[in-house]
Amino acid sequence: GLVVLALLAARELIGSGRLTGGALLPAPDSGPDLWSTYTESWHGVGLGSPTAAPPYLAAVAALGSLLRSPSFAVDLLLIGSVPLAGFTGYLVARRLVESRWIRVCAAGTYALLPATTGAIAAGRLGTAAAIVLTPLVALAAARTLGPPGQPGPFRASWSAGLLLAVTAAFVPLAWVSALVLAALGIATAYRDRCSALRMLVALSVAPVVLMPWTGQVILDPVLLVTEAGTPGPDLSDSALAPWAVLFQHPGGPGAAPVLLGVGVVLAGWGALLRSDRRLPVLAGWSVAGVALVLGVIVSRLPVTGPTLETPVAGWPGYPAALVGGGLLTAGAVGAERLRERLSGASFGWRQPLAVVVVAIAVGCSVVAAGWWLVRGADEPLERRDPAVLPAYVADEAARPERVRTLV
Repeated sequence: GLVVLALLAARELIGSGRLTGGALLPAPDSGPDLWSTYTESWHGVGLGSPTAAPPYLAAVAALGSLLRSPSFAVDLLLIGSVPLAGFTGYLVARRLVESRWIRVCAAGTYALLPATTGAIAAGRLGTAAAIVLTPLVALAAARTLGPPGQPGPFRASWSAGLLLAVTAAFVPLAWVSALVLAALGIATAYRDRCSALRMLVALSVAPVVLMPWTGQVILDPVLLVTEAGTPGPDLSDSALAPWAVLFQHPGGPGAAPVLLGVGVVLAGWGALLRSDRRLPVLAGWSVAGVALVLGVIVSRLPVTGPTLETPVAGWPGYPAALVGGGLLTAGAVGAERLRERLSGASFGWRQPLAVVVVAIAVGCSVVAAGWWLVRGADEPLERRDPAVLPAYVADEAARPERVRTLV
């Protein structure tokens, strides 16, 4: 269902040419071109730059080599992010609840969060890829830590760290979020030394794997709030309200209306009334709370870019997606066996309130899917010929004289 919905919504993005626009630059012709861009020590951009290439190029180059086309890899990560996020979200829901319908509803809602549709429309490859990978990071972390007092196998911490490194390559803020959540977990539920050591190992993998870009982050910490792509003046909201991040609305083009996030918030709030599975509910709310704070901070920080005359506000797309994922985790746990628990209690305010919350949560997801289908997944992202120069001008630039052209 999500595959069909994504294809219909991306009807203007399917065809010849390459995806470009918004924060996305067109992919190169071949995988080796992308690998050389990542590995070379000097880049012929503008007047030239010795800055280390961002590590997400290696991830896209690896996927492009596997698919034999970097352009198709970008198409898959952007247009396919909705069904892929639904699939990885379902894997997490399967670990939390037994009901298949609750898993499907939670996974579908996660796939259609406003941050996901906004990331596709704005060409934010980083957020789109990170939303797909984050549930896998959560699964690996859960396998590593296990229940409190019963840590999992130590080797699982390395796989969790590698998945976190790939996610941080697209969105560095993922590593910051993991660091804060690990510190919160050590201070509350996981106080034993084994769990702390596993968290430390998982967090240490990313800075090593992402070298030499890690050195650039130390010199310029603002890179932690950027992501794959180029920022632009019309791609973020400089006056984004904090409650918009709570409703999973990051601002910018392509994000669903703010009120459509009410259902997820209500589902997470209703889960607080369940007392027998307090740990996963509080874990979901902890993720949402940390992401909310990070999202508000990112939306207030100025971000610069090579094509910007003045800084623009940061885009809290990934924190908004984390807010939605955390609240959906709590909501799925709270909705499990809801009918049995309500039927065993005397009739009162709980039964009507549960019906209203479930109706609003499911209704908002359906409306969000319909809104995205009608609006489409494009604008400002588009598919066109990536060549911006006439053939004879491009030929001049390829000669030994390296004639430059002002575009």
